[in-house]
Amino acid sequence: MAKIGNITIVNKSEAFNSGAAFLMQRPSPITSVIKIDSNSIVEIEKDNPYVVVRTQDLDSHQNAFDYGHELVQKGLDILSITGKYDLSTRNSANENFVWWFSNNKVTLRITDITSLNWGINLNCGENSNSFENNGFISVASASIYPSYRYFRLSQITDDLFDAYRNMYLAFELLVSSNTQKMSNESEPNWLKRYLQTINSDILTTTFVGSSDPIQEFIDEIYKTTRCCLFHAKNGASFFNPHGEIQNRQTVAKALSKLTRIFLLLTKETNQSVRGVGDSMSTGLERQVLIAPYLDKGFFILSDDDSPFEPDEIGFDNPRYKSAIKSEKITENSTYTHKFSLIGNIPNIKSEDISQIRRVELSDENGVAKCTMILEVPIWINEVDNLEIQFNFQTISSSSPKKQYD
Repeated sequence: MAKIGNITIVNKSEAFNSGAAFLMQRPSPITSVIKIDSNSIVEIEKDNPYVVVRTQDLDSHQNAFDYGHELVQKGLDILSITGKYDLSTRNSANENFVWWFSNNKVTLRITDITSLNWGINLNCGENSNSFENNGFISVASASIYPSYRYFRLSQITDDLFDAYRNMYLAFELLVSSNTQKMSNESEPNWLKRYLQTINSDILTTTFVGSSDPIQEFIDEIYKTTRCCLFHAKNGASFFNPHGEIQNRQTVAKALSKLTRIFLLLTKETNQSVRGVGDSMSTGLERQVLIAPYLDKGFFILSDDDSPFEPDEIGFDNPRYKSAIKSEKITENSTYTHKFSLIGNIPNIKSEDISQIRRVELSDENGVAKCTMILEVPIWINEVDNLEIQFNFQTISSSSPKKQYD
């Protein structure tokens, strides 16, 4: 059988042939099995950082991910409400194991994310941030809105929904400091009245191609997202935390736009405000992140869990003593965010490798560019096909946060 640590993920003698495993914020301090229904079981193991769901007859990666993620959240809800322990997943979309059953075969996909820190120091003239002789930052335009507190909280939280709520409150404070809401005025009309007074370029460059960006702001930022995150009533629309992936994508897109609008508005009175996006163009990102590996690089799986050493090159390195290589890497066109690579190892056999502790992205010369070292071993017995997916993102130290749980 296939296992993550001591938790079974695939056992062909059982009906459970599909499922998913997600990283938690911290390893579980207890072992517990939660029966969600007759077809699904959620399991945690003491000191194991993954929560696992086993279910039946999911026939694609997307179905197994979506359904598995929802079942895991239900299992953790039950653990919490019954007083067993309070646990949470982290970075579910980019760090997971998902397996599904199709054409009488089980396919397991390992997914990880790697980040490239990208920073450019720009001199914005006399209004830019500068260090005085005493080491303090001198900030041009000292009018500090209370909204800055909410903005900061949106950047330090790891929870997507908390980030949006704080960002919206930052925006709301900014609006109210410029345009007072009248007692008989609805909130959408108040927002429209304010938005009609601002630099129109802020909205047209945020809602690109829209014939009515003000109305689009009301529909997307306020009605669809704000109202679904600030209210939760039976019979009305609301977004359940860690719920449907589609809802999380809606919130993430709205948060990106709202953050951009807030920063551009704030920058009009304080030129020291941080930038609104990445410095690197999409074309350059692609060239740096994935182009060197397309049709040339490999994913390499091994049972070696030693620390990553970039200088250790070549396929004769000891860490490859027990290792297998994927087929040539291709771009994963189904990934909806930025860039992603995928490699396949079809018809894998347990005798090919005893356990997996390490996954490397390597170029054609055996130079490892990034490495995923697993916190617990994976045994792949009874897995028929193995896939590896590495997602990529760029992070600018001065740009707003992008990745949330």
